[in-house]
Amino acid sequence: MTIFNEIERDAKAGTQGDWAGFNMTCEGRTMTPEEIGEYVRNSVKMGDLSKFLFVSSTHDDGGDCDICHTGNGPKGEANTRRIANVPRYERAIMAAKELADAVGEEADADGISPYMAHVLKEFREATK
Repeated sequence: MTIFNEIERDAKAGTQGDWAGFNMTCEGRTMTPEEIGEYVRNSVKMGDLSKFLFVSSTHDDGGDCDICHTGNGPKGEANTRRIANVPRYERAIMAAKELADAVGEEADADGISPYMAHVLKEFREATK
């Protein structure tokens, strides 16, 4: 399975729409460790405990690093894969940008087919 197949699979299976990162608050203030613990505890109780998933990594110094918890809802596994694959997706997007830049330079010098011009335009629109 290619990275593109994985992206398509997980985008369809995961939570739709734009996502946002934020600091959880309670009544307009930063949550206490106890409130965060209660939130996580209640989240675990709402679903399948065996599917309460986390994304983690390793710091440059070798220490463990929690990225996020992704919950235990019906889309948790797909959302976990999506988040865990972000570094791969970033590498693929940067390679695609390099390719698009090269095609753009060729277009400026020699012109390109209408199809290639369309694809390049779509890529640039999608990556604004």
